[in-house]
Amino acid sequence: MVYRGKDLAGTCGIPRHEERTYVKVELGGGQNGQIVRPVVLTWPDGRSWRIASARPVISYGRERFGNLVTRWEATIGRSTKVLWHDRGGWFVRAKGTRRQ
Repeated sequence: MVYRGKDLAGTCGIPRHEERTYVKVELGGGQNGQIVRPVVLTWPDGRSWRIASARPVISYGRERFGNLVTRWEATIGRSTKVLWHDRGGWFVRAKGTRRQ
């Protein structure tokens, strides 16, 4: 039985569903004890960027409840961007939406 926990969208700074832009993220690492982390981010229009470094900052919810959301800080060029991951995939806050 899979328990579906409370949807965390719109809480704890997590973007609401309508504020999300889903992106493709390629993962790297996972060998010799390395942590799997995002290494390339591809925007829906096909533009992509190499992620110089990324680290999970905080997780909300629980995997066993099916509502785990992880906030990552990724360095792309000279900028630090926030990436989010949940069971629906990787997303960023859509441009023009503001944090509440």
